[in-house]
Amino acid sequence: MKGLLLLALASLCWSPMVAENEYNGESISGNEDISNNSISNNSSNANSSNSSSGTAVAADTPKDTTAMGIKLKENITSINEFNPEIGFFQKAYTDKSDPTFMITNETGSFQFGIGGTIHLSATHDFYGAVNHTKFVTWNIPVPTHRAGHFGLNIESSELYCKTKVIMGGRQMIGYLSVGAGDDGNITLGQAYISYAGLSVGQTYSFFMDLAAGVENVDLRGPNTQVSNTHALIGYTWPIDETWALAAACEKPSLDMYNYDTQGIYSEHQSMPDFAARLIYTRPFGHLQFSALYRTLRYRTVNELDADPGVYDNTTTRQCNGFGFALSGNINLSRTAFVTFQSIYGKGIQEYIQDYKNTQMDIIPSKRTNSETGETYYRMKTLPVWGGYIGLQNNFSPKFTVDGVFGMVAMKTPKVKNAAAFTSETLNYIDYKRTAYFALNAFYHINDFCTTGIGFLSGYKWMRERDEAKVLTGKNKRGHANRISLMFTYAF
Repeated sequence: MKGLLLLALASLCWSPMVAENEYNGESISGNEDISNNSISNNSSNANSSNSSSGTAVAADTPKDTTAMGIKLKENITSINEFNPEIGFFQKAYTDKSDPTFMITNETGSFQFGIGGTIHLSATHDFYGAVNHTKFVTWNIPVPTHRAGHFGLNIESSELYCKTKVIMGGRQMIGYLSVGAGDDGNITLGQAYISYAGLSVGQTYSFFMDLAAGVENVDLRGPNTQVSNTHALIGYTWPIDETWALAAACEKPSLDMYNYDTQGIYSEHQSMPDFAARLIYTRPFGHLQFSALYRTLRYRTVNELDADPGVYDNTTTRQCNGFGFALSGNINLSRTAFVTFQSIYGKGIQEYIQDYKNTQMDIIPSKRTNSETGETYYRMKTLPVWGGYIGLQNNFSPKFTVDGVFGMVAMKTPKVKNAAAFTSETLNYIDYKRTAYFALNAFYHINDFCTTGIGFLSGYKWMRERDEAKVLTGKNKRGHANRISLMFTYAF
């Protein structure tokens, strides 16, 4: 896997992307209205051009970068600029602007850039520890584990390539990124092509709202935030300057256990996940309503002593999942804004930040045959709901402070007597809800370097049981706190 990713990245980097002489100094930004009049070949600039073979220039070298076909990164001034050419909010807080180093041909019809982010974070958990490099409230031990924990990691560091090509008066964007995953291995981040509202490849789900967020030292974000990156085919219709409608077919992914005792196993999915969103954009900010529908297929063994690998002995069954989300941000002033998201659904746990990889998309439900009295099991979806609200204020171009609070809950089955269940199983069926709070301050040293400090706090509530594993009717709670320092170098 590492070899394939590195080979793909190298092939992009070694494409014929050498800067031309006599560059006219015109840049193409992601939000420009591109027409035949927006690109011209001004050969009169030849006397100011220098020969370039795609060689990078040191930051302290006083060169005329315009003549060399190198376009410097633009500052991000707003998160509310919707780009119908790409199909989502390009300048969102988690998305990338143009890299610092971009090579452009003579007419400006082709650009290629290489960028990256080195993200170093140091964390210290106190009065409750989370056994994870990112602050995931699902992982908070109950009762509270009071031992401290120190962490140092470079996860979320990445390298990316970006291309822009003018075709038929429209801009085609190609994007490829690889980064350090949770286990330290190199993983594929995004790999997509976007043209005339069409997005194809691996990128953010259309169920997400990239612009409805605040800067966070904890890059995973609030516990209830919708977050998923996978392969999709999507299209965005810019209805007018205010409204946009988008829809996508997305790669399905069922996150569930294989229940050998009940004879229930995961199955290949036959239908994609369907996501759609309606976006309303005004000077005050934006609002987004999104919906998700998915089919969740599994199979049951007809006889518990049958071989689950023999499909003649199994029956394929299906659950349906759906979700709705309302999100957006509202500008309070020129420097401050409020951001929010609310969500409700069933069988969409894989799309919610706190429930990723918990294998809770569907769980077994015990049923009784009314005629024979025999018991059997079928899978069912669990309702989830939650939301978050955040406030960010940019006191100056260099100094930012923000805070966010989120809560998410899941309706798990209430098992009165769980003597036959293991402690690990009880950690799932007795779960009720979690809460997340973060307070962050950032100092943007320059266009490349940012440092920040954050305080994070979380709670997890579960049902309480006595020594015989019988419900007491009360709840128990776990708590964790974290101080996080981070330094980011982006180029």
